[in-house]
Amino acid sequence: MIALRLLKSFGIWNAGEIAGFPEGEASRLVASGVAEQLTEQPPVANEPKPVAEMAVAELKALAEAEGIDLGGAGKKAEIVEAIEKARAPVTT
Repeated sequence: MIALRLLKSFGIWNAGEIAGFPEGEASRLVASGVAEQLTEQPPVANEPKPVAEMAVAELKALAEAEGIDLGGAGKKAEIVEAIEKARAPVTT
């Protein structure tokens, strides 16, 4: 887990909060300007909520924060699928 300080509201977190994210997600959040990595890694109490456990409003906020186009996805399962597809590693 990588501790990040959120620069913008993201999912269930508000700007200024510190939360832990898996390395790949942390890299994407830093690269997109949503968060900054902390120099010192404090103990992290707030682990991210799994996508499948988020409410539709949280999922839409997450997609917006990560720049994920949901297309015509409207149902929770469709939104979760779109987010997971966008987050999947690109294989060549």
